Amino acid sequence: MIDGYDWISGPLPTVDGSYCKPMVPIGVQGYYAVRKDYEHPEAVVKMLNLFVEDAFGDGDISYFVTTDKYQEPFKLAKLAIAQPDKNIQIWKACTAALKGDTSLIEDNKEAEQNYLSIKQWQDNPVAENNQGWGYDRIFGEGGSIGVLNDYEQKNALIIDEFYGGSTPTMSSKMATLNTMQLETYTKIITGEADISDYDDFVEKWNSLGGADITNEVNEWYAAH
Repeated sequence: MIDGYDWISGPLPTVDGSYCKPMVPIGVQGYYAVRKDYEHPEAVVKMLNLFVEDAFGDGDISYFVTTDKYQEPFKLAKLAIAQPDKNIQIWKACTAALKGDTSLIEDNKEAEQNYLSIKQWQDNPVAENNQGWGYDRIFGEGGSIGVLNDYEQKNALIIDEFYGGSTPTMSSKMATLNTMQLETYTKIITGEADISDYDDFVEKWNSLGGADITNEVNEWYAAH
């Protein structure tokens, strides 16, 4: 609770109460590249293996053990890779532990850390324990990962199938279109604009380059 307000996560609402199907980007967040004449290209794979063994294997799992000196030390790794459902597994372990079943956190050091942080906040909700407040809103009961898990279980996520580089119109006009979108959505949410303004936004978005981007993306998809 902060200044009389509390933040919760929930599924996207719809007019008729049906389950909304949001679009999400492809799960790949980045790539590691090695120049072709590098003497030891296998070093990248070895470093990734080391991270996986330490973070998810039977070792000390130090990448996920927060200390007084390092918060979320896994972010310090030069090379890192994670299981696709890592956060969902943490959410399952944390919510089970908060209900009294700690069996799932015994082999998941990151989940254990998050659970302890959440419990610390719940038992003593003071400023220095605010990190636990944040983890509670992510991995606790009613947390955002629980909402994501519900979407996944209902097969309600639409994966964006465009994963190419920027199209010509994206390069020249996407920043302007994104700004217009953000401003329009914000005004509608805050009541500064009527919901009917969304239709005007779509028309403007298409006329200012959105339609060209759509055509370019469809051409890219057809070629792949």
